[in-house]
Amino acid sequence: MEKYCIWEVGKGNQIEIWNDTWLPDLTKPVALNNQVSTITHQKVEALISPATGNWNQSVLNANFDQHTVDSINSIRIPLNGSDQIKWSLSKEATISWFVWKSRCSEMFQGDCSTPLQTAQEAILMIQNQNRVLTSSPNSTLTNTNRITCWRPPSSQALKLNIDASFLSSTVFAGIGILIRDNADSFKAANCIQLRASSSKHAEGLALLAAVEWARDLNLTRVIFESDAQSVINYINHETGILDWRCKIILKDCKTIILSFEFVEFTYTIREFNRPADTLAKAARLSTTGSAVFEVPPSFIFDHLSNDVNGIINIIVPLSDIDVTNSTFPSNL
Repeated sequence: MEKYCIWEVGKGNQIEIWNDTWLPDLTKPVALNNQVSTITHQKVEALISPATGNWNQSVLNANFDQHTVDSINSIRIPLNGSDQIKWSLSKEATISWFVWKSRCSEMFQGDCSTPLQTAQEAILMIQNQNRVLTSSPNSTLTNTNRITCWRPPSSQALKLNIDASFLSSTVFAGIGILIRDNADSFKAANCIQLRASSSKHAEGLALLAAVEWARDLNLTRVIFESDAQSVINYINHETGILDWRCKIILKDCKTIILSFEFVEFTYTIREFNRPADTLAKAARLSTTGSAVFEVPPSFIFDHLSNDVNGIINIIVPLSDIDVTNSTFPSNL
C-alpha cells in the first residue's frame, strides 16, 4: 500500500525531502551531480520561499539535477492547506489489490479464482473507473435552448475562453486563454507554457491561470468557459471524480473569485472553443515560452471569424417551431 502513497504538498513542513514520496512520478529526488546535499535532513518547506510562497529556484538548482527540478516545479503549492498523504491511483495498484483479494479468499474461504478470472476482474474494474472519470452526470442533451456556436457574454461582462494542450508529463503543456466582449471584440490573449501531470491537471491549471489573469487585470464581471466538462462540473457542483491535484487547484479558484462581482463557469464543446484550443497548442509547441497578445495573433484569425459569422440553432418545442436560424449581427 505504501508504494502507491504520495504526499500532497501544502506547507511542506511534514515531508522529508529525501525519504518521503512527494514527486509526481513517485520517484525520489536526485542530488545535483549525485553530490551530498546541504539540505540532507530538512523538510520540503526548506525549498519554498517564505516571501512568495513559491518554489525557491536558487535552492532547487543548487541541490537537484534538472529532472528533479522540473518535477518539483510541476507541483503547484496551494494558497492554503497542509501536507496530506494521498493514494496515487494506478492500474498496477488495482491489479495488486485483486491479487491480494484472491489470495485472501483462498486463505480464509478456500475459494480461489483462477489467474484469468482475477485478471478479468481487475481489467473490468479499471474500465469502470475510467468510465466514471470521463463521464458527466449532466451530459444528457436537452431539447431546449441548445446553443450551437460560440455565444457572446452580456454587455456587462467579459468572457474568457480557456483550453489546455497536453501530451505527456515529460514535456511542456500549453494553456490558451482568450478574452472577448459582447461584441465579439478581441481584448487580449494569453499563451502559457508549463508542466502538468495529466490532461485533467492541465485543464485545472488552465482555469486557475484564467482566474488569476482576470484578477490581475482587475476584471470584476467575468465568464470562464472551457470544454473540460468534468472540471466545469466540479467547480460548479462538486460532482464527478477528479484527481486530487485538480481538486486543490479548483479550491484555489474558488478562493480567488470571492473578490469578483459576478462569475460564471460554463461548459462548451470543443468545436466552439477553437481559438483557445489553438492558443493552447501554440503555447505547448512554442520555443520561446509564454506570451501575452494585445492584438489577435494571425494563427487564430480564421477561428475568430468563424465565431463572428457563426449560426445559432435554437431548438424549441415542436409545438412552437422546429428550428430557428439566425446569423450574428456584425454589431454584437
